[in-house]
Amino acid sequence: MIDAGEPSAGLNKGMRIYFASDTGLRGVPRPDVEVRELSSVVKLLIGGPSEAEQQSGLSTLVESTGEYHATGTGNRVVLEAPELYLWPEERLLIGQLVCSLARAQSVLHPEMSPDDVQVTLKPRDEELGPYHCSPFLSG
Repeated sequence: MIDAGEPSAGLNKGMRIYFASDTGLRGVPRPDVEVRELSSVVKLLIGGPSEAEQQSGLSTLVESTGEYHATGTGNRVVLEAPELYLWPEERLLIGQLVCSLARAQSVLHPEMSPDDVQVTLKPRDEELGPYHCSPFLSG
């Protein structure tokens, strides 16, 4: 028998926040964060990366532009941000929101993988999504 290592599970378990870098999105662990509700994830994104993470080239594109309200039901998450202007071309910004919210929903519901979660964004203009995180991580 040959040990082939851990099975491929897509995204790892545990809380991660996704920040932008020159090469795309990068997930950073937040083992000390206890997720109780999805809207708190947006606050973490707005807070940005730590100083060490910034020095490694990470930044946040999520700004404090009014209210953000995220809700999740099963494998679906909806983020309402009525003061946010968001266009489909803003791939890294959308990816930060989608991947971080999908991860948080899977932390709240461990029976679900982040890959299973679909995130719909409702900014000021038109609704975007639903999106899965994986396409944003593949570049």
